[in-house]
Amino acid sequence: MAKPFAVIRNLSGIAQALTRMGQAASALVYREPDEVIPGIESNSFPNPSQPVRPIAPPGSEPLAFPYNYGMNLTYTPRSDAEYSAADLKRLSEYPLARWCIENVKDIVSGLKWQIQPRAKFGEPKQALQERAAGDRNIAALTHIFERPDGEHDWPEWSRPLLDDMLVADAPAVLLRRSKKGDIGELRVVPGHTIVRYIDVNGYTPKPPAPAYAQLWEGIPRVNLDITQLVYKPRNIAPRNTVQSYLYGFGPTEQAAKEI
Repeated sequence: MAKPFAVIRNLSGIAQALTRMGQAASALVYREPDEVIPGIESNSFPNPSQPVRPIAPPGSEPLAFPYNYGMNLTYTPRSDAEYSAADLKRLSEYPLARWCIENVKDIVSGLKWQIQPRAKFGEPKQALQERAAGDRNIAALTHIFERPDGEHDWPEWSRPLLDDMLVADAPAVLLRRSKKGDIGELRVVPGHTIVRYIDVNGYTPKPPAPAYAQLWEGIPRVNLDITQLVYKPRNIAPRNTVQSYLYGFGPTEQAAKEI
């Protein structure tokens, strides 16, 4: 029986569009609305009253989430979660949970894959194939992903990444670059060692500001920005904790009580 076939499409067009949007957004300024609602007078009946005056200083922007003061000083990931990363690792050792995890890793790491350009609107399949045949980036990307870290092939390389996703929802890849800035290696790093930082509005800081730190013996060892580390929780599901806005809610945690 033939194995399933996966296609990884070239996302450069999307990336460029998002970059342009980000550049345009950086030129925008948040403008506060008026503090009163017209037509609501003290002698009106019934009277919904005017809104409470905001407490934030003038010029303050909306927050991504209601974070705590000094949140960047808390360098323990998932510090207020019901289950720590260590808890989730122990839960993932339960035989039935581990069988499920290993089965998913077997399926995904065994998929055949092909990098190809994204089809343009109305582009015939033959034209797409011809364009792909002359695209040097495809050959370069294919070469990288055949052995992403220069040491392990795709099935070997993807398994620990998938494990981090399924156990703690914390897949993390370190981008190691040449002196010219070209990506030379994609190294999987343990996702549970990564702590996230936020800017004043609660968003991931943009380079050259640090966005992440990797912990060693529970304390920050090095800082990393978003051009150096790809950290992609699959499922951010805010719950009754502040850090659930930053860290993932993976399958092992979702099934924790049943496990």
